Amino acid sequence: MKTSPHSSKGLTLVELMTVIAILVLSLLLAAPSISGYLDERKVKNVAESLYYGMQKAKAVAVNTNDPTELTWTGQGWTIWRIDTVAAAASPGATTHKTDDPTAAVQPKSVEVFNWGSGGDNDWSSVTVTTVPASGQATVTFTGGDGHLEFPNPDGSSQPNIQPPNRFVVTGRLASSRPMWVTVGVGGGVRVCDPQLPPSDPKGCVCNTSPTGCG
Repeated sequence: MKTSPHSSKGLTLVELMTVIAILVLSLLLAAPSISGYLDERKVKNVAESLYYGMQKAKAVAVNTNDPTELTWTGQGWTIWRIDTVAAAASPGATTHKTDDPTAAVQPKSVEVFNWGSGGDNDWSSVTVTTVPASGQATVTFTGGDGHLEFPNPDGSSQPNIQPPNRFVVTGRLASSRPMWVTVGVGGGVRVCDPQLPPSDPKGCVCNTSPTGCG
């Protein structure tokens, strides 16, 4: 009994080329969606790191009764406790508290976080801007109650964020969804999606009134 040429165990050259062509086409079609997913993942990671940092700064302010600031550095953030006595004695000076106020050493930050600049954790393609956009890169929480405080009692030249108060995190691709990290005057911090309506639990609620974002 004769066997069909198509019943052989291996693929013919034509069949193999067809399979390869289909795989290549599938990869080309999937590439934009994969790039978009990775870009949005980086945006979310940066937004969540800012959220965590501000929550940590607020907790330190409440627990230590010292005003505590989070300063955005452009590649991450730093949390500092503020020495209000030193700030009053030396207006305009940077007066971050040390772990030991009597020690003659440089101030020690509570926590430092820098996002990656290479490898799998490279978030350098993500852009972070502040609103208002006039250089505000610090969020300060009042000691004891953790409310948003401005002007910053640190007395440094770096102004702190005021209403409407938010960090805007955007990706490299125009198709990526941006994220906002907002802080209200009462100290409430949220990560929200500005493309969703304000009525949505994940949407952003901000205005230009003294209450700013909430």
